[in-house]
Amino acid sequence: MSDDRGPNDPTTRRVPLALQAQLHARGAELDSGAARVGWKVGLHIAEVEEVMGNEPVFGYLTSATHLEPGSTFHRRGVRALRAESEVAVELDRDVRSTDDPETVRTAVAGLAAALELVDVDPPVEGFEGVVSDNVYHRAFVLGPTRKVVPGTRLESTCRVNGEVRDSGKTSEDFAVKLVVIARQLEAVDEGLRAGDRIITGSLTHVPVRAGDAVEISIEPLGSLAIQIVD
Repeated sequence: MSDDRGPNDPTTRRVPLALQAQLHARGAELDSGAARVGWKVGLHIAEVEEVMGNEPVFGYLTSATHLEPGSTFHRRGVRALRAESEVAVELDRDVRSTDDPETVRTAVAGLAAALELVDVDPPVEGFEGVVSDNVYHRAFVLGPTRKVVPGTRLESTCRVNGEVRDSGKTSEDFAVKLVVIARQLEAVDEGLRAGDRIITGSLTHVPVRAGDAVEISIEPLGSLAIQIVD
């Protein structure tokens, strides 16, 4: 998001209002008994890029949409389901927007494989709709956290019904993304906290439907599987 926009610029006002609407929905989940898990990074979304440029936007993760490995996801009400393999970062201390990259790296307890299910055709429109609807998020699965040297090459594969559908790789250390998300959260009175797990953007992105057995693997982090049902 451009830093040269003044406080009265309409775009400057739209971003915090949309993020606050998202956090209101999160607060309702927490008030209903869900537990805080962390956050997600949303990237390459046309409605978001139209307002924020190439800056990522955050979504939230709670136990309300957390699934165990090997469990099932009921796709009722989902119009265009996609399965994504992602790297999850676990923090062992708070991260602030003023932290330098090396300080952020030392705050990372480790990395884990993550599988996120998203609906890329939700019943909402525009920037505010996408952000307040939690940036396409519908469910997620997390693997165990492992210590990984920053910059390690991570290679991912997604299989559907045993067939390879997509692959991707990264050597990112995620410090830059974490600082951006910390700044956005601080602007709406939240933050990246010790114990948070943050899924950092898709390495693979595959259409799935009822009856599909989905498995993602990220080496050297491990594999996760889930079954899609009606």
